[in-house]
Amino acid sequence: MATDALVEMGGKLAKLSEESLRELDSILPKYWFKGNPVDLVGDANIERFVKATQTCLKDAEVDGLLLIYVPQAMIQPVDLAQASLETLKKARKPILAAWIGGAEVEKGKEILIHTLSSRPIRQITSCRGPFWMVQRSS
Repeated sequence: MATDALVEMGGKLAKLSEESLRELDSILPKYWFKGNPVDLVGDANIERFVKATQTCLKDAEVDGLLLIYVPQAMIQPVDLAQASLETLKKARKPILAAWIGGAEVEKGKEILIHTLSSRPIRQITSCRGPFWMVQRSS
């Protein structure tokens, strides 16, 4: 749905570089989609999430990133937020974080907002759901 919304608004997904695709191949299971959007698949752990985020942020073709988290057994929202902070602080590209799950994800979302509060953060609400945007200048 996020890809559909992007396209409906005139945007397009980045074409990931061959280098990024090779790096993602080493991080993700053999059966991953092998393109954009990058789906970490249901058994993803925190390390896979962070490494995939770092890989996409390094790609010159990627202008920004949408990180989508929904509650699952392998990754708790607070743990993911804490593990992602260093990568997100260093990023020089816009990052949208959609943490979907109501009260269950609230503490993780608050960690991101509090820790990154020196950066402009805006909540963006659309028919597709809530997004929190962290803007960074290059």
